[in-house]
Amino acid sequence: MSTTYLSTEALTHLACAQQTIEEHLLRCRTCGTNRPCYNRIEAERVFLRYGRLPRRTPGLTGAATRRPGLGWFHCP
Repeated sequence: MSTTYLSTEALTHLACAQQTIEEHLLRCRTCGTNRPCYNRIEAERVFLRYGRLPRRTPGLTGAATRRPGLGWFHCP
């Protein structure tokens, strides 16, 4: 396998797409919809175009704090 290096412009596009996905992750704060909005869909297309995946940020959605006691390590 060969290594593919991305240009500065491609890395900039990916950084902007990452920021857009984080802003529109659960509920679009700017659009006010519960469905993925146009901006998020376009950001996902940027990742598809370059064959990359968005970075994961643990705790960004707040899912662990919304439902306490329902995780793996629940102690009665």
